Amino acid sequence: MIKKITILTLTSLLFISTANAQETVKDTLGVVGKWKVWAESAAKNKEKKMIDNLWEFKTDGVLHAVSTDPRTKTLDLTTKYYIENGAIMKERAGRPGKFDRCTVEKQDAEMILGCPGLYLFMKKTN
Repeated sequence: MIKKITILTLTSLLFISTANAQETVKDTLGVVGKWKVWAESAAKNKEKKMIDNLWEFKTDGVLHAVSTDPRTKTLDLTTKYYIENGAIMKERAGRPGKFDRCTVEKQDAEMILGCPGLYLFMKKTN
């Protein structure tokens, strides 16, 4: 139980930074839009923990994330991102200018992000 709360907290902390990007993101991966993050896992092929998050990748380099949890209600966070060499570079929480590289596996309206220590499973909503 404590491990699950820790993972949820750490995931939420990835998006604490509130900054505005000024450049337009070239959407070479087809990620711009709203995505429902329905599960997370420490490894791609391990057991998945169901979650209820909504992420919106905007063309101005802003990633808006809304996380819903019965214990903490709703967490609404904004951070920066950009696309580089087929990966999403998203800003670390509390570390302005420091980015994590997340690999992207995308097929139609489904996407898996492989971020350091965490895989996120998503489905496009719009």
